[in-house]
Amino acid sequence: MDCKNKVFVRRISDSLLILLLVAFSHVTTFSQGLMQVSITADQNNICRGDTVTLTVSVNGGTGPYTYTWLNPTASDSVVKVTPSYSTVYGLQVTDALGADTTRNILVTVRQKPKPDFSLDTVCVGSSISITDKSSMPSQSCSADLIMSEYVEGSNFSKGIEIYNGTNRTINLTGYTIQCYYRNSGTIRPAYNLKSFDLIPGNAYVLCNPRDTSVVDPLLKAKADDDSTSIDAFDFNGDDALVLRNPEGIIVDFFGKVNDPSASSGKWDDGVANSKDHTLIRNSNINYGAVNDPDSFLPGQQWDEKSKDFFDNLGIHTMNCPTPAIASYKWKYGDGDSSDTNGSHQYVYGTTGEFSLNLTLTSDNGCSADTTVETEILSKSTISIDTGFGYTKFCEGGRILLSSPAPNGNQWYRDGLPVDNETFKTYEAKSGGTYQLKVNYGCTDTITAPLQITVFENPIPKITGDSILCEVDSAVLSIDLGGLKSYRWLLNSDTTLVTDSSFTYYGSTGTDGDVFDVIVTDTNNCIGNYSDFNIRVFEIPNVSISGTISDTLCPGKKVSLDGTTPNVSLYIWMVDGDTVKSNPLPDFDFTAPTFRDTQEVKLIGITPDGCSNFAIVNFLTIDSVKAGNSETFCSNEKPLVLTGGIPSDGIWSSKEIDVDEKGMITETPLLSGNYLVTYSFAECTSEKIISIKSSTAPTDKKVCLNEGPFLLGNGIPGGGIWAGPGLINASLGNVDTAGLSGSADYIYTVDGCKDTITIFFTNRAVAPTIKCDSSSFSTVYFSWNAIPDVSNYFISEMGFPFINKGNITSYSVSNLFENQTVTLQVYSQNNDCGADTSTLASCVTKACVPYSIKMTRSDSNLCVGEKTSIKTEVTGGKGPFTFTYLNSINTSDPAIVFAPLDTLNSYPTGYWVKVTVRDQSQKTCQSVPSKLVDSLQIFVYPKPKVTIYADTIGVNETGLVRFYDPDSTGIIMYNWNFGDGITGDKSNLLHFYPDSGSYSINLQVKNSYGCSSNTSKIYLVNSAGVKIDSVLNLVIVKIDTVKTVIFPTIFSPNNDLRNDLFRPLPLGKMTEMKMEIFNRWGQKIFETNDPVGGWNGNYPNGKPCDLGTYIYSVTGKDAKGNALHKAIRGSVVLIR
Repeated sequence: MDCKNKVFVRRISDSLLILLLVAFSHVTTFSQGLMQVSITADQNNICRGDTVTLTVSVNGGTGPYTYTWLNPTASDSVVKVTPSYSTVYGLQVTDALGADTTRNILVTVRQKPKPDFSLDTVCVGSSISITDKSSMPSQSCSADLIMSEYVEGSNFSKGIEIYNGTNRTINLTGYTIQCYYRNSGTIRPAYNLKSFDLIPGNAYVLCNPRDTSVVDPLLKAKADDDSTSIDAFDFNGDDALVLRNPEGIIVDFFGKVNDPSASSGKWDDGVANSKDHTLIRNSNINYGAVNDPDSFLPGQQWDEKSKDFFDNLGIHTMNCPTPAIASYKWKYGDGDSSDTNGSHQYVYGTTGEFSLNLTLTSDNGCSADTTVETEILSKSTISIDTGFGYTKFCEGGRILLSSPAPNGNQWYRDGLPVDNETFKTYEAKSGGTYQLKVNYGCTDTITAPLQITVFENPIPKITGDSILCEVDSAVLSIDLGGLKSYRWLLNSDTTLVTDSSFTYYGSTGTDGDVFDVIVTDTNNCIGNYSDFNIRVFEIPNVSISGTISDTLCPGKKVSLDGTTPNVSLYIWMVDGDTVKSNPLPDFDFTAPTFRDTQEVKLIGITPDGCSNFAIVNFLTIDSVKAGNSETFCSNEKPLVLTGGIPSDGIWSSKEIDVDEKGMITETPLLSGNYLVTYSFAECTSEKIISIKSSTAPTDKKVCLNEGPFLLGNGIPGGGIWAGPGLINASLGNVDTAGLSGSADYIYTVDGCKDTITIFFTNRAVAPTIKCDSSSFSTVYFSWNAIPDVSNYFISEMGFPFINKGNITSYSVSNLFENQTVTLQVYSQNNDCGADTSTLASCVTKACVPYSIKMTRSDSNLCVGEKTSIKTEVTGGKGPFTFTYLNSINTSDPAIVFAPLDTLNSYPTGYWVKVTVRDQSQKTCQSVPSKLVDSLQIFVYPKPKVTIYADTIGVNETGLVRFYDPDSTGIIMYNWNFGDGITGDKSNLLHFYPDSGSYSINLQVKNSYGCSSNTSKIYLVNSAGVKIDSVLNLVIVKIDTVKTVIFPTIFSPNNDLRNDLFRPLPLGKMTEMKMEIFNRWGQKIFETNDPVGGWNGNYPNGKPCDLGTYIYSVTGKDAKGNALHKAIRGSVVLIR
């Protein structure tokens, strides 16, 4: 078919390629209308990293001109580019009238060699080893994708192979293929290639999207994309094809646009013919034809193959140039050079630093160089490196000596070699004369002697007192001269001072402090003195004990004791005079006969010589007086004795309870006289006091309903009462009329008074009772709490009253439904004994009976069928719960029941049981807690059905025998042979007049009324019936035009080949639902995408096991007609 009905885009044709080759500059101009455009490059040889200047020239048209470079992004007539690999650069030029044209230029980039080498450092006059490590990077074969194979086969068997000859992976997104019709020059819409990563050295095959009735199935099977567009792939042998990259630049061209020389619908130069042939790009062609050629001679670049030749599709060979290093140029930095290839030796005649340069030139004309710095040393320059130049250090230090040579060293001390010291560095830890012998690969070199001096560290000594009493001090100092710094440490931690001496003060409780001192001498050497220990002894804690008082009676003798731990000598002093010095701690002090203050002092001395003291003072007084006699009422509070002299004395008594301050803490019940004593410093005075008693009875409660009452007897008797409601003041008789709350009554005798409080109490009131009868078996009574009530008495159903205490609710259980209960309650106040009662009654809740009945939609089922079961409930309260088969709990009275297909024989009956419970009447005794019902369902087997077909005994072509080998119990057959013909026998012959693919269906029914059916797809040809086993395909004819092919094997291993299982070609079904099942019938995948497929994984992404899987496909064909039945089959998953 020709590329007809194309859309005209513009009158100016597409791209022109200007190819910049290695050996020459090729400038191409193209005339279109009145405007001529050309692009020139300034260099002949382009190596990687070189910069090329591209210059545009325009003749004709109407200026000014607009320059739009597709790459790089620029708008000038002159641009500079530095390509990393061979690249096609595109330009569009537009004049002032809007006329435009595009031009391309191909810049090929050649790889540069990569120079690299290493060398040794040696003495002057010795050979240096130069090791060559240079390499030559690989060369990219092509600048972009090319069309590597062209298929112009039978009917619509048209295809194009695209090859990646670059050294980089290219994604096909953005690439397009367009068809140019020879006679009109118009262009059909371009086909946009699908996203695909095409790796270097691999090919990608596209073919016509029509179905296998007009496109060879083998071409379809070879194609990576068979859902292209008819616009691009309905081409003939004289239609030009253009391949563009994502920037819109033409990267390859097949044929020539508007070429009248293509006679009889083809290009034919006598070597290759484009009509009804497959053409394969010559392996020596590395770059695509990026412009419309002056003439198209296919034999120059293409090899001709026969019609419908598909063997090479997907595989292409491209001969890629392999550059190599052609020459070396060494420059040694001393004026000398050579052309030596690879590693070699060189001798420098002088010392110094040299830059050794290597320049490489490859056989493609590209060069590169690198430089390495080296140093040639003289024997006389060898010396020992001490780092910072130090040659002196203190004891315990070291100096790190270093050789200029990495190896071949021998260290000497005082003229003798140091064992095992042959490394680049050596640690000198002692003084002496050091030398180094170095071997650079030539003669040995010995350094000049190096004198190392080691200073002794200073050894200080601490002097001073090492034994102190608490709060005493000691001066510590250093007895060594020639020091410049000091640092004193306490207990190896705290820094005290930085002077040559300091004063130490002993602290309380210190058993001993340890001092260190660190000093530095004039050579900066450090010394220290450690563990100078000072012991600090405690002073004694002297105190005086005994009968100690601030005041004494004249002539009073006091025994004192000064016993103190760790004291060996006691010295007693009175008013400054020593009166006793003795190792014993006791001392007797006698007060003088006159009033005076005296100081007694005790000094205690320890065996370590540490001392302390204690002091007490005594006052001798004149006299003590208790004062005059006193009279008190016993109920007057407080009762306090007065008149004692001096005022700070102490009161006491053996007859009544009195504290030191003179307060009588417990009053006698009876009147009387009592002796009290006043003391001061053991001096005493006595007096008699008189106490009169008046005591009323204790407070009490009185019930107002009991009439007059007596207050009680006061103590002592003979007193008078006063208060409200008194009838007789002497007897204490009170009338309660008109009284309430409380009242105070006063009892008076001998001028002393006491008070009693009477509390008046009312009768208790009857409670108001509430009833709760919401239960079937229990009633609940309750009432509000009543003030002054302490007990409630309960009588249930006329039984005797029982005291239930202070409660406000009561319940009666274990009753029948609709039963009446009576309750009588009376309240009581225990203080007054008055009571009233209340009678109440309550009725329990009534029960509602209910019944159940099970129904079913069908009592006879075939294997695999379901039935609806429902339970009807009459009466009751609800809500109800339903338990089916002892395990299915639901609030829904209806369920769908499907018997398990685990029976060994048919027919068989199933019993289905239901248990119903009324949730609101669980505790109702007259109604059952649950009801049970059951019904029986019978299950019948389905017949077995199998389709077999053969041509045994059939001589006529197209005549096929179909039969079902298992006809046990079958009473009806219904055959559909896929061509509109049906049959009703178990074994029959059918004639197919035409070859083709047919879907055969057989439905059978047994005597139980159960049906089964099955289908198979057969390919009928002149030899009879067969399954196509060559292509591993099951061919299914879905309408009169379209055919769908289902692979029987696929391999989802991410090699971009057969990674998806799906119907081919894509697009032949407008709607599709595909389901995948494992061998146990479990569905593991489903899709509604007409072009989607299964990738061999479970829905969670986990790969499925290798093996056979079942598929089922439904949908609509290209005309929108629904398939008359599902397409089913099996596929084998491999990896």
